[in-house]
Amino acid sequence: LPLLKKKQNISKETKTTMYRSKRGINEVYSKLINLNGQGVLSFGGSKYTTDFMGIEWWKQMYMKRIHNQMSQRHIASDETLPYIGPFMRMRVTKIRFLPKETFGQYQETAIAGDYVAITIFADEGYSILIHNKEIANGYRKNFELLWKIAKNK
Repeated sequence: LPLLKKKQNISKETKTTMYRSKRGINEVYSKLINLNGQGVLSFGGSKYTTDFMGIEWWKQMYMKRIHNQMSQRHIASDETLPYIGPFMRMRVTKIRFLPKETFGQYQETAIAGDYVAITIFADEGYSILIHNKEIANGYRKNFELLWKIAKNK
């Protein structure tokens, strides 16, 4: 019974919102990079996700994040290296890579504070924003596992 009550409380504490289109994706990323004092962990992406939003949009997001003094660690497909190489030299930014054969994706997951954003860069584009501390901590653990096997370039 205590375990069931705990699970019930977790679901009550979870707020999930779905955003559609590039505009919605922009709104989600803007929320994440405006969380004061929080760093961002993210993984996923491919050449397709870079092209979907455009390299200029990604540069703006990185610059806003850096302006807000938020650190970021990101794990990407190695096929993005020609596009995001300049990002690797940006302040408070660390990027590692996994092979495109096993890690090329149409989605990206970002964790900041008690938030998790799962963004799908296909069709019109979608982003699911989850607000729950325990869920965010679970995704952080997944990120750390991937970070250990990802390679510097």
